[in-house]
Formats: sequence, structure tokens, C-alpha cells
Amino acid sequence: MRFRSATLVVLLMLSSAVAYGQGLDCPKGTTPNGERTPEASEAWCETPHKGTVVLHGPYRAWWPNGQLGTEGQYRYDKAVGLWKGWHPNGKLQGEESFADGRLVKGRYWDQNGKQIPRPPEQPNRSMQPSR
Repeated sequence: MRFRSATLVVLLMLSSAVAYGQGLDCPKGTTPNGERTPEASEAWCETPHKGTVVLHGPYRAWWPNGQLGTEGQYRYDKAVGLWKGWHPNGKLQGEESFADGRLVKGRYWDQNGKQIPRPPEQPNRSMQPSR
């Protein structure tokens, strides 16, 4: 009986994190979509534009533990406005402001909440996903 209860809880947690587009306020004319990889679960809105499908509207990604990892907005495949990222422990990792897909400014914190000049160099330093 205990195994079944634990299994049900895990299945419910996974299904809620992967319910693509659930809770996203997708703009009119867009379609919610998403995917799950071992590293993260993602949800976004997409729309046809100039002969291709592009991201348009809110974007969210969750860590494997279910914690929200990234939240931001796209406008026709370009990051816009304020994007926020969180460490797997739930503490704020950073805030980045984008204008027409370009990083304008950013503030970053380590896993303990101490502000740092910028995160360690990574292939895609920005919290914005590289779609």
C-alpha cells in the first residue's frame, strides 16, 4: 500500500510539471507546447510567423525537482522584458532584461542569496533558453 501511494504522488508531481502550457496565458492565436528532458521541463507558446513556427508569449522551465527555474516572455522568437531564474533550491539566481532579443542588463545571485557580478561562464550564460 505504501508503494502505491508513493508512486501516485510521484506520478502526480511529474504530470503537473509537464502539463504543457498549463498556467500559461498564451496570446490569442498561439498554441501552448512544451517538452521534458532529464535536465528540465519546459512550457511555451508558439505561433506561425513568416513561414515558420516561433515562440511568442510566456516561457517557463522547471528543474527536475519541480522548482520553477526560468520565467520570461518571447515576442516573435525574441526574448523581451524581464526574465527571472531560480536555483534548484528556490533562491533567485538572476534577473535579466531583454529588448528585442538582446540582453540589456542583468543581476545575479549565488545559491546562498549573495549577489555576484555575473554567473560563472557557461555555453549559454543567459537564463534565456537558446531556441
